[in-house]
Parts: sequence; structure tokens; C-alpha cells
Amino acid sequence: MRYAQTLLFFLCCHLFTSCDEVKSTLPVAFITTEDKFDVDAFADEMSATFDALATVTDSMSVRTSVSEALFSLYAANDFQPLWLRIDSTSMLADSLCYELGALQSDGLNPERYHTQALQQWLQEYKSQKTAPIEEVIRLDTTLTHGYLLASKDLLFGRIVPKKADSLWFHRNDSTWEIQPILQQLKHEAYPSLSFYRSKLMAYPILQKAWRHYDALCSDTTFIKVKETIASNPQISDSLIEVAITIEAPWLQPISDTLTGIAQKIQSFQQYVGIKRTGKLDSVTRSYLSRQPSDVLPIITANLERLRWLPQQFEKDHIVVNIPTMNFSFRRGDEEVMYMNVVVGKSSRQTPALHAFMSNIVINPPWGVPPTIAKNDVMPGLLRRGESYLRKKGLEVFDHKGKKVDASVVTMSNYKRYVFRQPPGHSNALGYVKFNFPNKWDIYMHDTPHREDFDNFDRALSSGCVRLQKPKELAVYILSEIEQKRFQDSKLDSMIKGRKTTYEVLQHKIPVHIIYLTAWQDVDGENLRLARDFYRRDKKLMETLSK
Repeated sequence: MRYAQTLLFFLCCHLFTSCDEVKSTLPVAFITTEDKFDVDAFADEMSATFDALATVTDSMSVRTSVSEALFSLYAANDFQPLWLRIDSTSMLADSLCYELGALQSDGLNPERYHTQALQQWLQEYKSQKTAPIEEVIRLDTTLTHGYLLASKDLLFGRIVPKKADSLWFHRNDSTWEIQPILQQLKHEAYPSLSFYRSKLMAYPILQKAWRHYDALCSDTTFIKVKETIASNPQISDSLIEVAITIEAPWLQPISDTLTGIAQKIQSFQQYVGIKRTGKLDSVTRSYLSRQPSDVLPIITANLERLRWLPQQFEKDHIVVNIPTMNFSFRRGDEEVMYMNVVVGKSSRQTPALHAFMSNIVINPPWGVPPTIAKNDVMPGLLRRGESYLRKKGLEVFDHKGKKVDASVVTMSNYKRYVFRQPPGHSNALGYVKFNFPNKWDIYMHDTPHREDFDNFDRALSSGCVRLQKPKELAVYILSEIEQKRFQDSKLDSMIKGRKTTYEVLQHKIPVHIIYLTAWQDVDGENLRLARDFYRRDKKLMETLSK
């Protein structure tokens, strides 16, 4: 941002120091009474200014992609204005100023794009019969800079993900091109900023939620209700109902086991991502007393995360959202499968990534990863010896695949050996494993601990994703997508045989593992919040606020 501001600073300084000279050398008759400004003077001044700035910016290394795009746009347009016309029309400029101001609901500060100054300058420009050339250039170039910066922010995000989240490895392969911009501007149009917004289902939902909470920040009655809940130990059911109804009017009952205010509280608990007890416990009270100004930064942070993703996912794709601990398989506009998942514990966090499912393993053996071998297996082996391995169903092999006695393994040489668990009912991967090769060795799999999927806290794994319905997913992929004769009975028969089988997929399925604490609800219509159990929100919010 500071580089682009430096570019504008140099541009304005050069224009204001050279404008007197430009005026004195122009013939008086060059501007007709109908023209707002002289386009030839605009081109001459821009060309001269950019020639001077090219040397300055090169020597100071302040050329960013935005400033380079600004240079390129004007050069490709023969240094003619892009937004303003000599006949005083400014429809493009008016439209862009409106769009820049509306970026607030994207969680972007409109002043990052000089919106207030642009609106003032544009009004001054409209009120003048003839406009000084330096003011025309200042207005037109600042409009261009604002558009380029906003389009880039919307397409890729304001900040580089690594600055705020060291475990965000999901790439955004969108492309940012200036040629379509120039082509449309030449035809009295431009690609709307909406063209660069995320096309993912959650994005407009979060925008709508941002506007909702922003309006609540000005609702003095609602603010007082929140303050009362925070300060008064005894609060009435009616006050609780008012707070919930105003904050999330779209909530519906999630079960028939509770009635009255308990049912309302339970729906609210699900909405904010806490245990659904239906009781006003201390955790629920803290969420109920949370002011809308506390929620806005959360929505803002997750709008930014959505911009770190591609504009849209593939037609067929799988999404695992870590904070909500859910799996969704979509084919086109239809969600064909939804389930709970178990994700990595806080000490072994599941990263955000993108990969393609390449094969399904039936009766997978489990080769213990190095981290688990060091932190879990070796302490158990040293403490209890061979009995520990027998209980876990583990065997020890050297790197040539030869089985060895566990007594030879020590803390100093364990890296020379591999701990492996053969297929079976106690195998850590269960009966089915889904491989999508990635350098973090993350995959999805079955588990013998089926009871975990009913738990509220499902951040229990060592990083991989455990699936609630692995057998159903395997049968669906192999029968519906791979078009094989593969039914439940066939899978059950293969599992009973305990033979490891690899089903290679001809249709590689995109898998997106993401981290969003503000997301869409199950119906895909409204906001759903989730606990930030990896504590990644704070750093992102702090980075965005700088």
C-alpha cells in the first residue's frame, strides 16, 4: 500500500510543479468552449510525468504490480484519460466512486482507495466550466489507482496469507489482467468490481451479515440490551429472546426436545459454535453479551480468508471446514454428502490446503508418521516394551521391509525403523483411506473410534481428517463418479478379506481444506459462526487492522 501511495505522491508533486509550464506553452485556442479540458495537454503531461516517474520509481524500488498496471494502462491508451471525458460526462467516475464506497461490506476500508477525496474532487470537477489539467490528471489517475487496488484486493485479498497464518497453504490461482479493463474502458464501460469478488456461496452471505452487524452497531436499544445481559446476573427470558431475535432473526429450532426459551438458546448456541445445552451457562452468557462491534472483525477476517481462495471451486469438489468440523461434497449446485469430521488437535493442527483425491485404499495398513512415532509410540514402547506394541497392534520393520524385534529400537535409533499397523478392526485408519497427495501427508480416513463424531469437541486427530461416513463416501465415488459396479456388499466383502486394495481414481476429485470461523449454515442461506479453537483469528484481525 505504501508503495502505491508513494507513486501517487510523486505523480501529484510532479504535476503541481510542472502545471504552470504546461499552461504557458499551450495555445489559447486549443481548448474549445465546449470542452472541459484539453485531451492533448492531458496526454503530453502524462507522458512527460510518467517518463520522469519511471526513473524515480526504478531507483527507489517502489514499483508494485498495481503501479505497473497503472503505467501500463495509460501507456496502452496513448496517455489519454480513462474515466473522464472532455464533454463533461463522468458516468464511469460516478459509478466507480459508488462501488469503492460500497467496499465496506467486503470488510475493506473505502479510504484505502481514497474514496472521500475522489468524491470531493469529482464534485469540484463537475462544478467547473473548464478544469485545470493537473486536477483532471489527479482525479483520473487516482480513480485508476483505486480501481486497480480494489480489484486486486478483492481477487487475492488485502494481505499475503503467510503474514497472518503460517498454516494456510491453500493457493489462489486466479489471474489479474489489465487488458480486459482497457478494452471495456475504450467502449465507455469497465469491469464492475463485482467481477473480482469471490463467487463462493459463503461470500455474499458474509457480506449480508457484515451489513447486518454494522447496522446493529447503531442500534442503541440493542446495545443497551447487550450491556444489561453483561452486567445483570438476573436477566429475564424475554430479554434473552429479544437479544437473540435481533441478532440472528433467521434462527430456527434445531430439535423438538426443548421448548420455549431453552429452544431459542439452543439455536443461538449452534449459531455461535458452542455446546448446545439450551441453558444459559457462563459461556452462553458471554456470547449473548458480545457487542456487534466484536463480531464485525470476525466477519471481516473471514471475508479476507475467502479472498485467499480461488474465486470459485470446481464443479465437483469436497470442502472440509476445520472450525465447523464438517465435510461437504458438492456436485454442481447439489450437495450430495454432508458429515461430521474429526480434525487435528491444537498441538497438531490440520493445515489449510488444496489437493486432488487420487485413490481410495480399502483395508489400509498404517505406517506411523515420524511425529507420532516420536511423541506417542516411543514413550509407550520405552515404558511398557513389547506389550505396548501388542496392545496397539503395531509391528516394527527396518527400511528394507524386514520385521525386527522391538527390543532393538531405542530413542537414538528409532528413525531407522518403521512402525506399522496391519489392516483390521483396530487399525487407526479404519477400513478406508482417501489419498490426495500433498507435502504435509494429510489424508482422510475411517477410524475405529466412531463415538467421537457425536462429541462437540472433535479436534482430536494428529492432523489428518477422520470421516463419519467413510464407507458411504467410498461407495458413492466408486459407483457414481467412477461408474464401477461397486455396492455396499462388495465393499463389505473386501473389508472382510483384509487384503489391502488400491482403487485408483480416473476422475481426480478436488479437496479443499479451509479454516473459516464465519461460514454458511447447513442450508447455505445464512451466517454460521464457529469457535476459533486454533486461535488464528486474532493474528489475522491484528494484521488487517494495521
